Amino acid sequence: MFPNPIEIVCVDVVQPIIDFLGYLLVEVHFIAFLAFVALLGIFLGLILGIVSVIWYKLTRDEKTEQRLTEGGDSAVVKKNA
Repeated sequence: MFPNPIEIVCVDVVQPIIDFLGYLLVEVHFIAFLAFVALLGIFLGLILGIVSVIWYKLTRDEKTEQRLTEGGDSAVVKKNA
């Protein structure tokens, strides 16, 4: 039977991270726990930022790109002088 992908991610990826965080908090030192949480946040922020940029670049249509490169009216509001 084919395993559930969500279960694979939770058991093989997330659970060891949670176990390691518990080990750092209880057995090692609180500062090591905070450092690991900070590094984890930075790492996830970079990954999600890269995914967001890739998603933004892939979902733009050609009309928007052409209008912005030609200096369309959506980029700058011109005043009548």
